[in-house]
Amino acid sequence: IQLFGRINGPHRLNYKFEESGVIDLIKQPNNPQLSASSSFFKKELFNRYQFDTSIITSEDAILINKILLEKQKYGVLNSATYYYRLRSDSSSTIDTTLDKKDYYTTRLKFYFLELIECSKKKHGKVLDFIAYTLAYDLQWIIKKEELDVFDSEEEIKEFWDCLHEVISYIHDDAIINNQNILEDYKGFFYFLKKNDKKIDTTGNEITVKIDDYVLDKLSNHKLGLDVVEIRRGNLILSGIFKSYFDENDINIIIIKHADNSTKRYETQKLSYANPERKTTSFLSIPWKSCINFNVKLPLTNNVEKYVIAIELPDGNGVFYPNFVFNEECNLSTSSIYIVKDNHILLYQSRAFHIVPYRYKTMLRYEASCMKKIVKDRAPQFMNALFYHTIFMLLYPLLKNKRIWLFADRPEFSDDNGRHLFEYAMKQDDDIKKYFIIDKKSEDYDKLAHEYHGIIPFKSLKHKVLHLFAEKYIGSYVNEEFTNPFLHDNKKLYKGFLNIQRVFLQHGVTKDNISYFVNKFRKNLYMLLTVSDYESNSFKEDYYNFDEDVIQCLGFPRFDNLTSDVRKKQILFMPTWRVQLQDSHEFVESDYFGMLNDILNNNQLHEYLESTGYELVFKPHPELMPHVDLINSEYARISTDESYQKLFGESSLLITDYSSVFFDFAYLKKPVIYYHATDDYHYTEGYFDYRTMGFGEVIESENDLIKIIKEYIDCDCKMKEKYEHRVEKFFKYNDKNNCKRVYDWLKNH
Repeated sequence: IQLFGRINGPHRLNYKFEESGVIDLIKQPNNPQLSASSSFFKKELFNRYQFDTSIITSEDAILINKILLEKQKYGVLNSATYYYRLRSDSSSTIDTTLDKKDYYTTRLKFYFLELIECSKKKHGKVLDFIAYTLAYDLQWIIKKEELDVFDSEEEIKEFWDCLHEVISYIHDDAIINNQNILEDYKGFFYFLKKNDKKIDTTGNEITVKIDDYVLDKLSNHKLGLDVVEIRRGNLILSGIFKSYFDENDINIIIIKHADNSTKRYETQKLSYANPERKTTSFLSIPWKSCINFNVKLPLTNNVEKYVIAIELPDGNGVFYPNFVFNEECNLSTSSIYIVKDNHILLYQSRAFHIVPYRYKTMLRYEASCMKKIVKDRAPQFMNALFYHTIFMLLYPLLKNKRIWLFADRPEFSDDNGRHLFEYAMKQDDDIKKYFIIDKKSEDYDKLAHEYHGIIPFKSLKHKVLHLFAEKYIGSYVNEEFTNPFLHDNKKLYKGFLNIQRVFLQHGVTKDNISYFVNKFRKNLYMLLTVSDYESNSFKEDYYNFDEDVIQCLGFPRFDNLTSDVRKKQILFMPTWRVQLQDSHEFVESDYFGMLNDILNNNQLHEYLESTGYELVFKPHPELMPHVDLINSEYARISTDESYQKLFGESSLLITDYSSVFFDFAYLKKPVIYYHATDDYHYTEGYFDYRTMGFGEVIESENDLIKIIKEYIDCDCKMKEKYEHRVEKFFKYNDKNNCKRVYDWLKNH
């Protein structure tokens, strides 16, 4: 059986077909057969057996196994292939029933218990092959994370009663020695049968057992490190530990060794929105624990050693795990030391050693890293050796220099990064300031003509400056924009990429973006906001930044927002849809349909023409590769004009969910939210469009045209209630945002 569609590859039961022949289910009980469509039957059988039409899945399995209870044998052929499609859109019956309660209690009653009763009636017991078959198929029930398909406690109780009854007939061997049950489900399955789980420390290992079955050992797992950082005189450690130990049964602690004494530190447990960072539950029972931890440890000027340990409650055992450096961690096995703030941190022998900075010590550690790089000969190792040499030679000269790198996106500069850079260049201080932009960008020559310190993106000078820069100050946090070593086998450089990442944002955050921006993915030094509402949203669960990282100081670009030249111009700026992966998906999407309808609406065009107004469409940067697919006889498609220019000149903004409306509203000009499609990719956050928004929320095209006419008839003046909302939302409107941000960065 070959799977194709959503999943491609062999079926996990294909071992049955290694040889053509007859399988004797009494001698070889672990050979489940569940599919009628991959089977052939003698037609006479259907005089006595029929498919059960009262259930929506598993009718094949019931029929086949009732026949097999009589025959106890079936033949297999390995000379043919059956192709089993798993639909990409998950629209098959088996997919769509997983979230219906009939898939659970109904199947337990009329499939599992039905076969159990048939076996008992025919043979006086549950035959082994029935136990193995039911155990295999039961795992797809017990893997459900939450019992949210039921409507009442009575339904949940009925489900559990049926499940426990089924499991009582499945012997231990059909669970723990069943090769067809996935390891992630096997332990939980056995726990449901035994209802017993305990920690055992009697041997050399710390284990968790179900009866005598070893579910897990602490030594099976490595502790993942996300952050190893020296910041403002503190050592910050943050990471993750996953296991089948209950998260309340283990604590992650730090043990400090210094001055012939030890000190124990508790760690803080963090919660993230990302599924891979959550404890896995089955049937609403927490099962595979995920502990995210963080700790801040004050450093002294002495030699210190810090060890991460896993401690059992009441001091019943301590385990010292091995580590793995996660993708975003600024250490790797090839780059194992950090030099920062007159300290050197070295990772060695499962411990973090802190010593006072001395150049000779740094040279010794650097020589060790370079030796390993040469030995491993990883891709691009020669380039890495070049930059390690540069770092080693220039560090004494540059370690006390303040170097700041500013940027927006590599291909353009019209955002907070550029506006703050222009302010910074007017300040007379000892900070070296550079702006990073792709040399192919149209903005490069303009900036280079006006300022010194314009550096081509990913150039040699950019990479060298990145090694020694104190801060990266940008309006984007995507690593492909911020890290010039990203595609140079970045793990070879990690130890000395300790630049402080300042996220100025490229738009006011109104949604919950904690899946993308959080401590373990983006360990930010500062995150800039414009409103206390916005700041408070970042201080809630799932982001996990320290409170002093979130700074409400106002966007630098707002200082230069003006509306001195106001034209009869309506700006249409919807956001992108991240789920659209290519041009075909784009053209087939509701999003494309919405764009096309507005840009080619004849009624709107005639009205705008009669009143002297122009419709200007500004595509989102992610839409630019597909912009040629958009045609409009009526609207002007703007690809080159700056956002600031468009905001200043336009009289009315139409958007859907794009945060550009904050800039427009900041100028107290009217906004319309056109929510014609419900396909926006971010999770809803604190901002409610109807109670906090700066304009009407419109859902139909006719209503949109009506409200546009209404605003034009009133000379595109923002309504009073929306002006009050603007004044309430923004903390500052004094043209001093650049100064506040720059002063904060200079003093921190």
